[in-house]
Amino acid sequence: MGKRLALIQPVGIRDRMLLGEVVAVVGRELPEGVDVHLSTWILEPIIEAYDWDRRQYRADAMNFYLYKHYIEGVPGGVASKLLVVGIVNGDGYVEGLNFVFGLASPQISTATVYTSRLVSHDMSLTVTRISKEVIHELGHLLGLNHCSNPLCVMSFSNSVREVDRKGLSFCTSCALKLSRNLRTGR
Repeated sequence: MGKRLALIQPVGIRDRMLLGEVVAVVGRELPEGVDVHLSTWILEPIIEAYDWDRRQYRADAMNFYLYKHYIEGVPGGVASKLLVVGIVNGDGYVEGLNFVFGLASPQISTATVYTSRLVSHDMSLTVTRISKEVIHELGHLLGLNHCSNPLCVMSFSNSVREVDRKGLSFCTSCALKLSRNLRTGR
């Protein structure tokens, strides 16, 4: 199938140094079959995705916004290789949950990560947390499910403490599945 392109799209974030560091970390952790690039422009979040009562973005609506922006109009051959991950300056949720750190929509090759609960006064910790969640969502876009290994980047995180506990890397089992998925074009 050839290399996959993971495009990291800032949504309301203007800190290019932070974003550059996240892209560097993510690029080191993903296998050779995935190239990671930072979009050269910043998108603004769409107001239609904002829930004023909750003061959070609807993650599914943000994903669809990125899909419409990037993938819907792209020719099939290019679209089949493109993965888009928006890093959103804000808080996100899906129905039934109080919040999400991120949401992947594999059927439209799009995901979002929400920074409000990941930011720390320690820039290095912020970069690590956001990187973990971007890698996690890209794992979902590449066909991986949640992992029961609490140290694997694919483990589900219900709190910042759980984000901090897991590593940046895929466990052996997830790495093998990811390698197989990339070889078979999933």
